[in-house]
Amino acid sequence: MSKLEFTIDDIFGDSLNLKLEKESNVQEPIVNKVDEKPKLIKVMKDGIIILSEELMNKVKKKNLSASTISSFFQCPADWLMDSFILPLIDHEEPIYFVRGHIFHDAMENFFRLSKKNRNRKTLSQITMKVIKDKYKNVLNDKETMMWVKEALQGYIETGFPYKDVTVAQIIKDEHKGPELGVEIFVKGKLGDTTKNVVGFIDRVDQQADGTLQIVDYKSGGKIYPFDPSKEISDSNDFGYWRQQLAYTMLLEQAGHKVSRAILEFPIAKGTVEVDVFNENLRKQVEKDFEAVDSALNKCIENNFFPFNGHFFCKWCGMLSPNFKISKYGNLNVSWADLSQYVEHLQ
Repeated sequence: MSKLEFTIDDIFGDSLNLKLEKESNVQEPIVNKVDEKPKLIKVMKDGIIILSEELMNKVKKKNLSASTISSFFQCPADWLMDSFILPLIDHEEPIYFVRGHIFHDAMENFFRLSKKNRNRKTLSQITMKVIKDKYKNVLNDKETMMWVKEALQGYIETGFPYKDVTVAQIIKDEHKGPELGVEIFVKGKLGDTTKNVVGFIDRVDQQADGTLQIVDYKSGGKIYPFDPSKEISDSNDFGYWRQQLAYTMLLEQAGHKVSRAILEFPIAKGTVEVDVFNENLRKQVEKDFEAVDSALNKCIENNFFPFNGHFFCKWCGMLSPNFKISKYGNLNVSWADLSQYVEHLQ
């Protein structure tokens, strides 16, 4: 099979030459400090206390997800800040998140097309439209535009099926019509959790035998396959498998039969298949969600979210004198913005 090549112009036209208008957003400084809003949290030496009753109620209502397990157990304080404080302040999202969003949005729109309209040209056109509509700030970022080109080219060259894929029609509510199986929201309880487990499935395909296949896109540059015959550890990460098994179990609760779950890596150019029938791993998924559910409830009950200082933590080194800023999680945020919501340790 001949190698398929995309040029930047083939995919994005003259978008790399576009000049974005600069917008000014000058705000007058706040002089009247009497009108400042009450702080939402208080930073202690070893952790964080919630001061706001409204924020505490939001935390209590927070659903669980596959990402909650890793992020919360790495550091409860970091999870709290990322989930509830960071969205309130101006911050720049890491570029690898932006790139992943672009690819996922493009795939969602691409698989909304009929089979006959899915081809390389429509994939590149859809991707360009996604960027212009939602991510204009990367149009002049040549490195990111090259990354997107590599992702699209990798997706085609790896041979991921797309022309003949039948995207499933998922019935989630008997009183409503079926929903196309792209970015499907799932929700339910796993094990004895007190909170709901939620998530969005990238794509759900209809198999020839009537069963469903779950597909999840992973935009990382390497594939770290989980080995179910070995103990779960940092070097044998269960995260991707846990996510797919959780989605499988939630779809089954809704009355669907799932026969397969795969991970597609367009940059790393590979596929990983998850064993959705492994009962021991299903029990592990329930155990993991029960554990994070219990730990989160304990933090809520004690109103204390400790700093753990995990090497991926973004906040421990910034807020606690006990830890240094991690090279893996540096945040570009304004202390002035942060101080609107955070009472710092004196």
